[in-house]
Amino acid sequence: MIARVFCNDNGFGLSRDFAVVRPILEACGYTVERIAPSRPAKGRADISIHLEHIYPKNLGQSRADIAIPNVEWCPGTMVTAMRRCQVVCAKTMDAADILSRQGLSPIMTGWTSPDIYRDTPRHKRMIHLAGRSPLKSTHTLIQAMALIPDIPLTIYRPTGLHNIPANVSHTRATLTPDAVIQVQNEALIHVLPSQYEGFGHAINEAACVGANIVTTNHAPMNTFGAKYLCPVMSYKRQTLASLAIITPQHLAQTIRQAWEEVDAPDPDARKEWMARDEAFNLTFTEVIRAI
Repeated sequence: MIARVFCNDNGFGLSRDFAVVRPILEACGYTVERIAPSRPAKGRADISIHLEHIYPKNLGQSRADIAIPNVEWCPGTMVTAMRRCQVVCAKTMDAADILSRQGLSPIMTGWTSPDIYRDTPRHKRMIHLAGRSPLKSTHTLIQAMALIPDIPLTIYRPTGLHNIPANVSHTRATLTPDAVIQVQNEALIHVLPSQYEGFGHAINEAACVGANIVTTNHAPMNTFGAKYLCPVMSYKRQTLASLAIITPQHLAQTIRQAWEEVDAPDPDARKEWMARDEAFNLTFTEVIRAI
């Protein structure tokens, strides 16, 4: 049996998505093919899984199409395409609600990230993994750090940044996946104040390693058990999603609270990650086997 996964290998969230679905498909007896959504697929498959991008030209090539959208990148044309899919999966409760309001009937599977936990010493270090998404609030974070010059932060982002204060270190070099995992495990505080997340791999990975999480008090970011939540001042729409707008002042206050209070890993974070991971693997396996 062949499972075709339409997914870009972007080195960030979509690459993690593929790493999540592949072992489950293989355990269910499928040979897995990954194809970029923009490329034409040859021949038929038994099932097709569409990660983030759901394009009409890629539908109907197998006996079942499974759509797994990220609602913040989901225009009306993709909603129309999803109506042709046999299954629509929701990674978060917020996504399930949004998709339901579009007249779809999503299955709330949840989602997960690969287990990156390492038994390594933790340090009172604060990091921000920005990736390439414009919704990570990186520039707001830089403004916030200028208000708290006594607190250090390291930003990992492959592209350039401007007006960085002296207490912020910017690492532009592309780290190996192994080096990124080591950084994630060592830092006690992960600052991830996203405006929105289709799932939130960086936040979930922070929970996986037992880090203390500073994030935005808006779904789905506030559903990972984070103890430090930045208030939201306003919202704006992007396709189907509601993006959270935060201020540098509120973010600085939340970061200071975390910095002054944290001296050990979050005792609940990894336990909650393990529960979410187990629940997803069971539910998604049931979906694949039912097909």
